[in-house]
Amino acid sequence: MRKFFISLAAILFITSSLHSQNNQWAWMKGDNIPTTFDNSSVVYGTVTVPDAANRPGQRDGAVTWRDLQGNFWLFGGEGNATNGFGYLNDLWKYNPLTDQWTWMKGNNTVNATGTYGTVNTANINNKPGARIGAMVWTDASGVFWLFGGEGYGASGGRGYLNDMWRYDPGSNTWTWMKGDNTINATAVYGTINTANVNNKPGARENGGGGGFDASGNLLLFGGYGHTTTSTPGFLSDLWSFDRATRVWTWIKGNQTLNALGDYGTMTVASSNNKPGGRRLVTTWQDSNGDFWLFGGFGHNINLSPMQLGDLWKYSTATGNWTWMKGNNSLPSGGVYGTRGISNANNKPGSRYKSSGFLGTGNKLWLFGGDGEGAFGNGRLNDLWAYDIGTNRWTWMSGSQETDEASTYGLQGVPSANNTPGARDLASAWTDQSGNLWLTFGEDTWNIYNELWKYNVSTNQWTWVRGNNLTEDIFPATYGVQGTSAVANKPGGRYEAGYWNDGASFWLFGGTGRANTFSGYLNDLWRYNSSTNEWTWKKGANAANQKSNYGTMGISLVSNAPGGRLSMSTWKDNNGKLWMFGGSGLGGGYVEGYLNDLWKYDTVANQWTWIKGDSTVNDAGDYGSIGVPSASNKPGARINACTWTDVSGNLWLLGGEGYDNAGISGKLNDLWKYDIATNQWTWIKGNDFANAYGYYGVKGISGVDNMPSARTDHISWSDISGNFWLFGGNGYDTSGTLGYLNDLWKYNTTINEWTWIKGDNRKNVFGVYGTTGKSGVLNKPGGRTKASGWIDINGIFWLFGGEGYAGSGSGLLNDLWKYNQGTNQWQWVKGDSIVYVSSVYGILNTPNNSNKPGGRNGSVAWKDNNSSLWMFGGSGFSQNNYNDNLNDLWKYYLPCSSEITISAISNIVCFDGNPVQLTASGGSSYEWYKDGVLIPGATGPSYSATTTGSYYAKGNAGSCTNVFSNEILLQVPPVAPQLTGTGIYCEGVLVNVGIPVTEISQSYTWLRSGSPTYGPIGGNGGNQSLQFNMVSFDDGAYRVESSKEGCPSVYSPTVNVYYGGITNLSTTAISSNSVSFSWLDYNNPIKKFQYAVTTSSFPPANGINTTSTSVTVGSLFSCVTYYIHVRGATILDLDDPNTFSFCDNWTTISFNTPPAGAILWTGTVDTDWFNPENWTCSFVPLPNSEVVINGSKPHYPVITSNVTVKKLTINSGASVNVEPDVILTITSQ
Repeated sequence: MRKFFISLAAILFITSSLHSQNNQWAWMKGDNIPTTFDNSSVVYGTVTVPDAANRPGQRDGAVTWRDLQGNFWLFGGEGNATNGFGYLNDLWKYNPLTDQWTWMKGNNTVNATGTYGTVNTANINNKPGARIGAMVWTDASGVFWLFGGEGYGASGGRGYLNDMWRYDPGSNTWTWMKGDNTINATAVYGTINTANVNNKPGARENGGGGGFDASGNLLLFGGYGHTTTSTPGFLSDLWSFDRATRVWTWIKGNQTLNALGDYGTMTVASSNNKPGGRRLVTTWQDSNGDFWLFGGFGHNINLSPMQLGDLWKYSTATGNWTWMKGNNSLPSGGVYGTRGISNANNKPGSRYKSSGFLGTGNKLWLFGGDGEGAFGNGRLNDLWAYDIGTNRWTWMSGSQETDEASTYGLQGVPSANNTPGARDLASAWTDQSGNLWLTFGEDTWNIYNELWKYNVSTNQWTWVRGNNLTEDIFPATYGVQGTSAVANKPGGRYEAGYWNDGASFWLFGGTGRANTFSGYLNDLWRYNSSTNEWTWKKGANAANQKSNYGTMGISLVSNAPGGRLSMSTWKDNNGKLWMFGGSGLGGGYVEGYLNDLWKYDTVANQWTWIKGDSTVNDAGDYGSIGVPSASNKPGARINACTWTDVSGNLWLLGGEGYDNAGISGKLNDLWKYDIATNQWTWIKGNDFANAYGYYGVKGISGVDNMPSARTDHISWSDISGNFWLFGGNGYDTSGTLGYLNDLWKYNTTINEWTWIKGDNRKNVFGVYGTTGKSGVLNKPGGRTKASGWIDINGIFWLFGGEGYAGSGSGLLNDLWKYNQGTNQWQWVKGDSIVYVSSVYGILNTPNNSNKPGGRNGSVAWKDNNSSLWMFGGSGFSQNNYNDNLNDLWKYYLPCSSEITISAISNIVCFDGNPVQLTASGGSSYEWYKDGVLIPGATGPSYSATTTGSYYAKGNAGSCTNVFSNEILLQVPPVAPQLTGTGIYCEGVLVNVGIPVTEISQSYTWLRSGSPTYGPIGGNGGNQSLQFNMVSFDDGAYRVESSKEGCPSVYSPTVNVYYGGITNLSTTAISSNSVSFSWLDYNNPIKKFQYAVTTSSFPPANGINTTSTSVTVGSLFSCVTYYIHVRGATILDLDDPNTFSFCDNWTTISFNTPPAGAILWTGTVDTDWFNPENWTCSFVPLPNSEVVINGSKPHYPVITSNVTVKKLTINSGASVNVEPDVILTITSQ
């Protein structure tokens, strides 16, 4: 017995423990707080060891080289190290093939002094001191040479330097070659063009280096620093350095400071020419060996230093300077011309601190700096190409404006729209393919550590890596591909694709965090709920990968969909995973909407491109509705919803994308894909974008019923094979765009939709009721990007999204369930407000207080144990932090036994007779009305005799305190009264109103039987339809008053008449009178004013009449008259004497004929019907007497039938009647 008792106790404990987890969330994996990631900070790693995480800190004033292997090198500058901000002497190598930095040498602290060792003796410990503005060269053997700058010598403070260093990349050693190891050393010029071991340039910064003379000696120009005196200034001296003898030669320029330029004649070389003293110049050496110099800050022909825009060439063959282009006087703005088109007048504006690249085809490239754009001064981001052969500049990229921000686009993806922001002192390289690379620099607010690449062939920038942001991220841990591990986890992401194969959950892509940066993802993950471990199965651990399609229909290990989000997914009956479209990258580095169809084999771990396009933003090919075809295809789209039918066919509805005509917008087309035939069929819906829905009658299927165009909706299938659809972002019944909460069912057998529940209006707030209790009126608010599940009992579960709570709109975290059998929603858990943070509790531990925060774009699935799971999305972790998330949640379902009340319907229109309510499914019952226990009502049945809300509560199976569905007994709707009958002039405000409404009723205004406004709820006060009258609004109005579950009732009819007039025309015209008539709009009361005047402007008042035809006499012949007529507004048809005439008159004109016969003048042509050919410009009428006299320029030709009273043709005159034309004379 004891043993039995212990076992029973254990069983009871386990059972109790399991039940205690019901209706609770558990945080299972992922991060609950973000990791702070400072992109501007330096990560040195280990010296000489490359690593993807390594990066130099933000800096400016650094110098760069490219080695013989194509690696980029970076030294010094001013920026961040491990101990703060200052001057740097760290040496870095960047491999563009691996996208990795390596810290090669130097200090990881700022303001380090140099270790010089012995002159001309390499030593592993040697290193230059920290500095900015040095000058550099790379010789033919790949050795780097470094001279001067401003910074630190062997000891002491900071100053100008003149030390020459040699760096051998092979041995990773520095050698001090020449110059002083102290600061602010003065120059020893010696004799011009005469080498001497004692010669040396003075200490300086930001001169021009990088060039070689014809003998391979290093060329050095200008800068700011010292000549022979201790006072610094702008330098213009040109030096050469013999690397073999380590001897300097002064070859050109002045020994004095602040020398002015000698320009000579533009494009004409001369031994007398020379640039003025300057610093922060941009230099190049072309393939002909000539040394080029542009701009800087210093002297041209003016005594005052300024920004410069002159371009110079130094011939290493002749030793002469040539002024090639640009101004030699005041600073000038840029002349940009047309982007991409060279022109002799084009020129960059005056500037300094620019970056230079040597391109292929002997082109010099110039980027940014600080100076003049087209319209002002500031930092620049314009990119220029200078053609040495034509002596022309071409503006290639960037802006004419100053201080422009960066346009990053996608990291790693080129785009014509991308461009680095305005900056100066950036570092630059040209790679072995001729691409231009740019990094670091500064603007007014930032010092950068970004890396950019410019493709000269496509004229496109690519943001390669780095930014200046301090990001709070939810990072990924990829581990080893194909190997599960406890530490593995996907990074935070949004709108990923997902599948559930029963044993595992699969996750693909989305937008979020990869290994090192964020963007479009194409990584494929599997989660095993038994081991609580993630496995990175396929795809890249870097963002923004383009698709590798391979051959359509052929599976290959290398095949992979590109990075994307908002795709559509299915699992077929054979366990294969399918994916369609989304937003991301197709076969090229162009982002857009996709329509490619992929299949993934979980066993072979291979993707196959099945159908669709490898390009982006493709239009659909719809074919004929209901007819499958190999050429059919849905257009590129995002956020469509999907189903799989019992035959294994894949179904797709709506989303946002491209229709049959290639126009983008919201879609409502329904498609079926047959796996066996590999064909799409357009089943239903529209082949054009932004279609409105047709709701029909709630609960009644119809061949014309169709959900509106929408995106980000939720879908599921029931056990009968029907498809269900909820909400999304789309169009309501009035054609306005917003968040929806409508619930639809699609029957695949009869091909008909049924509007089941929810509203046909946008942006409706939720009705939450009581947590854990179903309600007839309960409903989630309109929302988009929610998550959903179907449990084993066919109950649909809905979580979060973005939309409308009980009040307010935003990110939601409410959990709902929908019972198809009772057609009722129940608010189960979460909050009825927006923007709630997550409560994580303890990892892997369910708790009633735990809850995911408000979020959208999460993915959800159900495991084999009927628990609901949810991953990531965009929303709130703990402490109100909002980002792309990577937290994994498990929801333990409540006890599933239910009590159900059967009745005529959920809502009963109560007529006073008792309504029998019968409950089933429980072992005990209590009955409630309006939330209050009904004394003595404990059986399975209850007879309701008054209006109110009824439900039962009891025990069902192992579940306790189970609430039933709700039955609502309500009074029938009351027909409203309606006002507004009247006659209204154009523009007058019409108010068709209900003086008193019922709070619980819904009102819809009908005009001539068709809905024109509403439905709108009653509020106990007045409600009205208001509009400014136009003729279209004329009609009979009434209001339909409705309550769900009851027949509609209607108001009396209100007739709204248009008070204007139409069809004003003359009926008879004589020389002294006119008769005219008009029509009204069948108004019951006739009130008009008319006037006949010689002015086209209506009079202030006219003559009153109740007739629609008038004759006016006492007119003069041969005069143009104007007829004016207007109606009236009569608000009370029972009192027609209370009226006001309309402001708008209707006006026509006419001419009175002569008093006698009408004479032909023939002054213009032979046209009988041309008024200018008749006296008084009056074309004869059937009652006219006509005279044709001789001696006229033209005589009439009658081209169509004419009737006149009398026709007289005098001597010399004629009338020509064309064949088959009849001239009728009634009284000759």
